[in-house]
Amino acid sequence: MSDPKQGVNYQELVFIDVETSGLDSKQHEIIQVAAKHMPSGDELNLLLKFDESKASPEALKINHYEKLTWDQCGISQKEGIFQLGQFLSSHGSLSKQAKSGRFYFVAALCGYNIQAFDRFFLIDSFNREKVFFPGDYRMYDIYALALWMMPGLEAYNLESIRKTLDLPVRQAHDAIGDVHMTLDIFCTLMKDDPDSQIFDVPEWVTKRLREIKATKKHQELNGFELPF
Repeated sequence: MSDPKQGVNYQELVFIDVETSGLDSKQHEIIQVAAKHMPSGDELNLLLKFDESKASPEALKINHYEKLTWDQCGISQKEGIFQLGQFLSSHGSLSKQAKSGRFYFVAALCGYNIQAFDRFFLIDSFNREKVFFPGDYRMYDIYALALWMMPGLEAYNLESIRKTLDLPVRQAHDAIGDVHMTLDIFCTLMKDDPDSQIFDVPEWVTKRLREIKATKKHQELNGFELPF
């Protein structure tokens, strides 16, 4: 396995997660998408309406789908993809060159299992709406980073990694909760990386670690526990 840290621009990562109506990106749709840009802290969290007749009941249960909430707060797929595209475009950091010679920028994306799952839903959703996808197709995967830096775990799901690193509890299978969890894991692994100075770990990592510590202390004092 090659080192997943190579080539990462830590200063401009956009952490992203999607929850979906099933496992097939050609048939199913994104029902929630969340993203957070570091170090600006800009955040996006959207509920997207979808075709319930094509949805997997199991997926909707896992992803805490409540019809009333989506009816009241959800937006169309077209509007959701447009807003996500605007968010990613505003945080584009990687320069690309079109066939015409024109230069443009795309966002550097990071997520958990993003290469095997989220990537396909993001690209297919933008294609369905005939909208340019302003994200780099090479996405940085926290799953691969954990495999590289935490060998020997029995499981590599987000909750197992969280428990191993003794991080605060977050809402599982909620896009914004998973974004925050992924960010917590990333910052903690970078802190523990003996070669981290080579990769110029930015100040926001240290700031985030202070926030993690404060959140964990608050949860311990108040007996905080999220239902799963």
